[in-house]
Amino acid sequence: MTRNMEETELKELGAKKIAAMTRNMEETELKELGGKKLAAMTKNMEKAEFKELGSKKLAAITRNMKAENFKEVGGVKVAAMAKELGGAELAAIGNEQAKGMAKAMKKGDLVTLENDQIVGLAKGIESRQIAEIGREKLFVMVDKIDNKGVKELGKKHLSSMMGGMEGRQIKELKEDKKVSIVDNLNANFFGSRKVEFDEIRKSKETETKPTIKADRVGETKIKTADKTSEFFSKTNLSKPSG
Repeated sequence: MTRNMEETELKELGAKKIAAMTRNMEETELKELGGKKLAAMTKNMEKAEFKELGSKKLAAITRNMKAENFKEVGGVKVAAMAKELGGAELAAIGNEQAKGMAKAMKKGDLVTLENDQIVGLAKGIESRQIAEIGREKLFVMVDKIDNKGVKELGKKHLSSMMGGMEGRQIKELKEDKKVSIVDNLNANFFGSRKVEFDEIRKSKETETKPTIKADRVGETKIKTADKTSEFFSKTNLSKPSG
């Protein structure tokens, strides 16, 4: 029945009835509906229905949608879905799906997610493709997660995300976040055993320059803030220095 319903009919049916139908469907049935129909159903449900469906059912819906379907759903509702899914589910929904969700959300939607949800969403996207979501969203994700989340991202995802950002954005990160990022990347990643964070830690000219405790200074050297992202985009994180 659902397969033959148009979006206008789904809207008339109402969120509660759509949720009730969805709750009784197996994943094979959801797959048969196709991403466009699932997007129409999701679009016509609210946060209360997402909570009622639960993470397992939402994960099944999400896995059977295509990247463009999330754009149809809209960033606000995609973020609401992500909140119910949680980090573990987001990490396992698939590259196309995780990337589609991230692209569908605006910066304001992403910032509403919790630490584990952002980490899970990022890890759900292949590291070599994560820069495709755009530097502004990458910044929001890195800026929002805590230092534990930085570690949980893993070196490949962390370096790819940093490589997709601009030097000016890296300078805007909090001091302890920058320390955490470099602590979680191999020291030789920057090509030197000695570290100076001054260049990437310089604030805008109108702001006060932050200081770094001697015992927290990292283990690498960055030549210029403008080229910081070039260092983070390197792929060989374990190559020893000469």
